[in-house]
Amino acid sequence: MYVERLLKTKFFRALEHFPAVMITGPRQSGKTTFVTNELNQNTDYITFDDPFEQQFATEDPNGFLDRFEGKAVILDEIQYAPEILRHIKIRIDQNRSMTGR
Repeated sequence: MYVERLLKTKFFRALEHFPAVMITGPRQSGKTTFVTNELNQNTDYITFDDPFEQQFATEDPNGFLDRFEGKAVILDEIQYAPEILRHIKIRIDQNRSMTGR
């Protein structure tokens, strides 16, 4: 059973105003559960716990990000592929008006 979070309203407001939103917090606090339950099921979900996804993002960040062009994606456990953050920033800077990615 999923319990709705108080964070929901602020999360959706942030998605409307910012190109990307990061949820941080302690381990096992429900971050992934929250985001995957609140976002549309058509939103892609990638975890960098998967060594193939982590390797793809690290070795070919542009190819990795091209898979999600124009749509929202959940990137979980991003600490395992920190190099991707620079490439995400570049894409955001290229189109700052596109929110909720």
